[in-house]
Amino acid sequence: MQWKQVLPVTLGLLLVAAGIALPFAGIADEGPAPTALVSAGIAMLIVTMITTFRYRDEVQADERTKKIGAYGITYSWLFTLVLVFLLFWVDYLDLAALSLQGVLALLGFGMILSARAFQWYLFRKGDVA
Repeated sequence: MQWKQVLPVTLGLLLVAAGIALPFAGIADEGPAPTALVSAGIAMLIVTMITTFRYRDEVQADERTKKIGAYGITYSWLFTLVLVFLLFWVDYLDLAALSLQGVLALLGFGMILSARAFQWYLFRKGDVA
């Protein structure tokens, strides 16, 4: 295993161990902290295993993939900025009642999903020229 795989696996195992140990230590008997830690740790382990086995024989990053990734994230940032302005006008014109949690969730998912969508599109296209 390379360092890029060892670090997330170690961190994932530490998060799972911390999530299991918190209730036994009496620090967080109730609440979402232990569940969140265990869930985050398991997610890190699963993502690391999937990426390790899926791209075992391929080059994971070269100049082209880094360039496409950067462009995808840049387009996602621009999309998120437009989404922020759109949400501002929705709130300003009282078109919908927006809660802080809803807006933050919408922005977070919008950023993540648009970044993946733009990167997927650019990888399918082949280049960003």
